[in-house]
Amino acid sequence: PEVRGSEGRAQRLVELTLAGLTVAAVLGLARLFETASFFAAVLTFAVLGHGLAVLCRARRTSGPATALVGGAALVLGVSWILVPATTAYLVPTPATLGEVGRRLGDAWDVFSSVSAPAPVHPGLVLAAAIATYVIAWVADTAAFRAAAPVEAAVPATSLFLFGAALGAP
Repeated sequence: PEVRGSEGRAQRLVELTLAGLTVAAVLGLARLFETASFFAAVLTFAVLGHGLAVLCRARRTSGPATALVGGAALVLGVSWILVPATTAYLVPTPATLGEVGRRLGDAWDVFSSVSAPAPVHPGLVLAAAIATYVIAWVADTAAFRAAAPVEAAVPATSLFLFGAALGAP
Protein backbone atom coordinates (compact mmCIF):
# COMPACT_ATOMS: atom_id res chain seq x y z
CA PRO A 1 0.00 0.00 0.00
CA GLU A 2 0.98 3.58 -0.62
CA VAL A 3 2.29 5.57 2.32
CA ARG A 4 -0.06 8.48 3.01
CA GLY A 5 -0.23 11.60 5.13
CA SER A 6 2.66 12.99 7.12
CA GLU A 7 4.55 9.69 6.95
CA GLY A 8 4.35 9.77 3.15
CA ARG A 9 5.55 13.38 3.07
CA ALA A 10 8.46 12.52 5.35
CA GLN A 11 9.41 9.59 3.12
CA ARG A 12 9.33 11.80 0.01
CA LEU A 13 11.46 14.38 1.82
CA VAL A 14 14.07 11.74 2.65
CA GLU A 15 14.02 10.49 -0.96
CA LEU A 16 14.49 14.01 -2.33
CA THR A 17 17.21 14.78 0.21
CA LEU A 18 19.16 11.64 -0.71
CA ALA A 19 18.82 12.40 -4.41
CA GLY A 20 19.89 16.00 -3.77
CA LEU A 21 22.95 14.84 -1.84
CA THR A 22 23.90 12.54 -4.71
CA VAL A 23 23.48 15.34 -7.25
CA ALA A 24 25.58 17.65 -5.05
CA ALA A 25 28.29 14.99 -4.88
CA VAL A 26 28.26 14.67 -8.68
CA LEU A 27 28.50 18.44 -9.05
CA GLY A 28 31.44 18.31 -6.65
CA LEU A 29 33.27 16.06 -9.10
CA ALA A 30 33.59 19.06 -11.44
CA ARG A 31 36.86 19.91 -9.69
CA LEU A 32 38.31 16.63 -10.97
CA PHE A 33 37.68 17.25 -14.67
CA GLU A 34 38.79 19.84 -17.22
CA THR A 35 35.27 20.24 -18.64
CA ALA A 36 31.72 19.55 -17.56
CA SER A 37 31.02 17.09 -20.37
CA PHE A 38 30.85 14.21 -17.86
CA PHE A 39 27.82 15.65 -16.01
CA ALA A 40 25.04 14.31 -18.22
CA ALA A 41 26.16 10.68 -18.08
CA VAL A 42 26.94 10.66 -14.37
CA LEU A 43 23.74 12.51 -13.43
CA THR A 44 21.77 10.02 -15.54
CA PHE A 45 23.12 7.19 -13.38
CA ALA A 46 22.24 9.10 -10.20
CA VAL A 47 18.65 9.52 -11.39
CA LEU A 48 18.49 5.92 -12.60
CA GLY A 49 19.75 4.57 -9.28
CA HIS A 50 17.46 6.63 -7.08
CA GLY A 51 14.47 6.24 -9.39
CA LEU A 52 14.69 2.46 -9.61
CA ALA A 53 15.22 2.14 -5.85
CA VAL A 54 12.05 4.17 -5.25
CA LEU A 55 10.16 2.09 -7.83
CA CYS A 56 11.27 -1.19 -6.24
CA ARG A 57 10.12 -0.01 -2.82
CA ALA A 58 6.81 1.26 -4.20
CA ARG A 59 6.21 -2.15 -5.77
CA ARG A 60 7.23 -3.81 -2.48
CA THR A 61 9.99 -5.78 -4.16
CA SER A 62 11.94 -8.02 -1.79
CA GLY A 63 15.55 -7.21 -0.89
CA PRO A 64 17.09 -9.98 -3.02
CA ALA A 65 14.85 -9.16 -5.99
CA THR A 66 15.72 -5.48 -5.62
CA ALA A 67 19.42 -6.35 -5.67
CA LEU A 68 18.89 -8.32 -8.90
CA VAL A 69 16.95 -5.45 -10.46
CA GLY A 70 19.67 -3.01 -9.38
CA GLY A 71 22.47 -5.14 -10.80
CA ALA A 72 20.66 -5.75 -14.07
CA ALA A 73 19.78 -2.07 -14.44
CA LEU A 74 23.41 -1.08 -13.87
CA VAL A 75 24.62 -3.54 -16.53
CA LEU A 76 21.97 -2.39 -18.99
CA GLY A 77 22.51 1.29 -18.18
CA VAL A 78 26.24 1.03 -18.77
CA SER A 79 25.64 -0.97 -21.94
CA TRP A 80 22.98 1.31 -23.41
CA ILE A 81 24.29 4.70 -22.28
CA LEU A 82 28.08 4.43 -22.14
CA VAL A 83 29.04 1.62 -24.54
CA PRO A 84 26.04 1.15 -26.85
CA ALA A 85 28.17 0.21 -29.88
CA THR A 86 29.14 -3.02 -28.11
CA THR A 87 25.59 -4.37 -27.77
CA ALA A 88 23.67 -6.58 -30.16
CA TYR A 89 20.08 -5.34 -30.43
CA LEU A 90 20.58 -3.63 -27.04
CA VAL A 91 21.74 -6.88 -25.40
CA PRO A 92 25.19 -6.70 -23.79
CA THR A 93 27.74 -8.97 -25.44
CA PRO A 94 31.21 -10.20 -24.50
CA ALA A 95 32.46 -7.12 -26.38
CA THR A 96 30.54 -5.00 -23.85
CA LEU A 97 32.36 -6.61 -20.95
CA GLY A 98 35.67 -6.25 -22.79
CA GLU A 99 35.11 -2.57 -23.50
CA VAL A 100 34.05 -1.85 -19.93
CA GLY A 101 37.14 -3.65 -18.63
CA ARG A 102 39.39 -1.78 -21.05
CA ARG A 103 37.89 1.58 -20.12
CA LEU A 104 38.20 0.92 -16.41
CA GLY A 105 41.81 -0.21 -16.87
CA ASP A 106 42.57 2.92 -18.86
CA ALA A 107 40.85 5.01 -16.18
CA TRP A 108 43.13 3.55 -13.54
CA ASP A 109 46.15 4.47 -15.66
CA VAL A 110 44.86 8.03 -16.14
CA PHE A 111 43.92 8.35 -12.46
CA SER A 112 47.38 7.33 -11.32
CA SER A 113 49.27 9.50 -13.80
CA VAL A 114 47.51 12.88 -13.92
CA SER A 115 46.45 15.45 -11.38
CA ALA A 116 43.21 17.32 -11.34
CA PRO A 117 41.73 18.73 -13.38
CA ALA A 118 41.99 15.64 -15.56
CA PRO A 119 40.75 15.24 -19.11
CA VAL A 120 37.25 13.82 -19.39
CA HIS A 121 38.27 10.27 -20.20
CA PRO A 122 35.60 7.64 -21.05
CA GLY A 123 36.95 5.32 -18.37
CA LEU A 124 36.80 8.00 -15.68
CA VAL A 125 33.23 8.83 -16.69
CA LEU A 126 32.36 5.12 -16.52
CA ALA A 127 33.90 4.78 -13.06
CA ALA A 128 32.10 7.91 -11.82
CA ALA A 129 28.79 6.70 -13.28
CA ILE A 130 29.08 3.27 -11.66
CA ALA A 131 30.10 4.79 -8.32
CA THR A 132 27.20 7.24 -8.44
CA TYR A 133 24.69 4.51 -9.24
CA VAL A 134 25.97 2.30 -6.40
CA ILE A 135 25.90 5.27 -4.02
CA ALA A 136 22.25 5.89 -4.89
CA TRP A 137 21.33 2.25 -4.19
CA VAL A 138 23.30 2.06 -0.95
CA ALA A 139 21.78 5.32 0.30
CA ASP A 140 18.24 4.17 -0.46
CA THR A 141 18.87 0.78 1.14
CA ALA A 142 20.27 2.39 4.28
CA ALA A 143 17.41 4.86 4.57
CA PHE A 144 14.46 2.61 3.86
CA ARG A 145 15.43 -1.04 4.18
CA ALA A 146 17.88 -0.72 7.09
CA ALA A 147 15.96 2.14 8.76
CA ALA A 148 19.12 4.27 9.01
CA PRO A 149 18.22 7.58 7.34
CA VAL A 150 21.11 9.54 8.88
CA GLU A 151 23.66 6.92 7.79
CA ALA A 152 22.14 7.05 4.31
CA ALA A 153 23.95 10.36 3.78
CA VAL A 154 27.37 8.71 4.15
CA PRO A 155 27.73 7.37 0.55
CA ALA A 156 27.08 10.69 -1.21
CA THR A 157 29.11 12.57 1.40
CA SER A 158 32.03 10.21 0.75
CA LEU A 159 31.86 10.89 -3.00
CA PHE A 160 31.72 14.62 -2.34
CA LEU A 161 34.77 14.41 -0.05
CA PHE A 162 36.61 12.33 -2.67
CA GLY A 163 36.07 15.08 -5.23
CA ALA A 164 37.02 17.78 -2.74
CA ALA A 165 40.20 16.03 -1.61
CA LEU A 166 41.49 15.20 -5.09
CA GLY A 167 40.04 18.11 -7.04
CA ALA A 168 41.88 21.09 -8.40
CA PRO A 169 42.22 24.03 -5.97
